Amino acid sequence: MRIKWPETEGEQEAFRKELRRVRRNINRVYSSLRAARSRFWARRDEEVRPGEGKTDGTTYVNPFRDDVEKLNVTKEMLLGFLRLPTGKAQGEMIRSYLYDQGHGDAFESLSDKVKESFVREIDDSRASCREVLKYHDEQERFNQNARGQLTAEESVRYVLFFYYKFFEDFDQVSFPIFFSTGVGEETDPIEVFRVSPEDACLLVDEKEVNKDRAANEDRINKLAGTTLSHFGAFFDERYRVNDILWGRLDGASWIACADRTGPHISRD
Repeated sequence: MRIKWPETEGEQEAFRKELRRVRRNINRVYSSLRAARSRFWARRDEEVRPGEGKTDGTTYVNPFRDDVEKLNVTKEMLLGFLRLPTGKAQGEMIRSYLYDQGHGDAFESLSDKVKESFVREIDDSRASCREVLKYHDEQERFNQNARGQLTAEESVRYVLFFYYKFFEDFDQVSFPIFFSTGVGEETDPIEVFRVSPEDACLLVDEKEVNKDRAANEDRINKLAGTTLSHFGAFFDERYRVNDILWGRLDGASWIACADRTGPHISRD
């Protein structure tokens, strides 16, 4: 089965339209998961709003609030637990709390409720994602197999579902690489770090040395290939060698300064 890369204007528009549709609906699923996390993490008397698309004005509280209160775990108990000198003493305190004091059933009930709540949210999200990607549309898959060629819209869903289905395989490779590196965080700022002859001014600042010179009088240009409407390097090997050398020098100097002080750095 071949993926169709959009070539004509109509195919490109259909590709973009389908991509926007999938993104819009996946964002709703993501919003719903974030709302569930807010409910699960809400403090005792905190009210949280539902996810995107649920505008009935209803607010929610932590679904585990009543079950947690039944455990009757106080701040003093937790501090006392942390002050115990050994793991054995802590284990004895836990056994006494669960069995001797009769809290085992309440703790088991809370555990089951947490599990059921998480499973329900995950299953709902999984079903929504598969619906967006039309994973269960048997007729569509039959038509795809019969043609052997996907349409632009089908290609969008096929590629996205491939990464969705095999996310664990990709994650187990990428996660160890990016762990604790700060790469890929959703709140990371993205900076534009451009390297050009004018930006890389640590060695020669063209703007500074040419600011009082006329456009065609004794200008100092690092790049020789900018002559003849930027075709100069095609006619002289020395021009190409010069420009490649300056590219390496500017790139090396700019990269060396990037992590230390940022792109705006004094030559001094």
